Amino acid sequence: MKKWIGAAVGVLTVSLILSGCSMMGNTTDPVDEESMKLVQLESPADGQDMAVMTTDKGVIKFVLYPEYAPKAVDNFKKLVKEGFYNNTKVFGGMNDTAFLAGATDDTGLKGKTQDGKMIENEYHDNLWHFGGAVSIYGNETGWFNKHKETGDSRFMINTDIAVSEEVLTQMEQGGYPQAVIDGFKEKGGLPNFTRNYAVFGQVIEGMDVVNAITADGFDEETQRPKTEIKIISIELTTYKASEEDSVSSAKTESDASSPKNDSETTSSNVK
Repeated sequence: MKKWIGAAVGVLTVSLILSGCSMMGNTTDPVDEESMKLVQLESPADGQDMAVMTTDKGVIKFVLYPEYAPKAVDNFKKLVKEGFYNNTKVFGGMNDTAFLAGATDDTGLKGKTQDGKMIENEYHDNLWHFGGAVSIYGNETGWFNKHKETGDSRFMINTDIAVSEEVLTQMEQGGYPQAVIDGFKEKGGLPNFTRNYAVFGQVIEGMDVVNAITADGFDEETQRPKTEIKIISIELTTYKASEEDSVSSAKTESDASSPKNDSETTSSNVK
């Protein structure tokens, strides 16, 4: 887990205190705002690839973006079809921030690809680490130049943690597009992971489960789960707006008919 501490936490915290530095993965590649389309902020398309991940904390559904991260999505889908992720464990994470899964063993140090080669970082300016982003996780390269991750079967899902005003200001100073800044204001997330961990999916249902997994679930020193968190299965399907709308309507009616406990708290982030 030293790698998680050194790479993930380092990118998240160190870059916040480096005034005048780019927050976009230590790269200077410009963002083409005219062609940029923030698909994670839009409703999924009917027929879009979707994964249904069942954990012992609940179900998480996320759509996939093969048009932007073809190699990552292809590897993920092939591994899902062979049952690779079934009965595996969450191997690490940061409280209220993100969790890691998909390793070949409990250490989290190794993953799997179909051809045995690491997957290149397929970062795309249409995909950002908004709350619920599903991103590739693997081995770091180019720390002193263009730090980025190559990946394998391992993946990370980040929470909708609120982005502070300080970070939002740094985003403005660092050249983030205003639409992206507004997206982080709306959905929360981890802007500092941009271009370091390539996004290939987005949670559309089950953010409460993501937040439950990361809610004081990890040892602050080792970043390992305090108790076992199991991924029971991952299945592939396609998004159907009519079905999702029916589920959403039923949940809304159920919530409306159930009195809320005065002691309940809600996330400060807008999902």
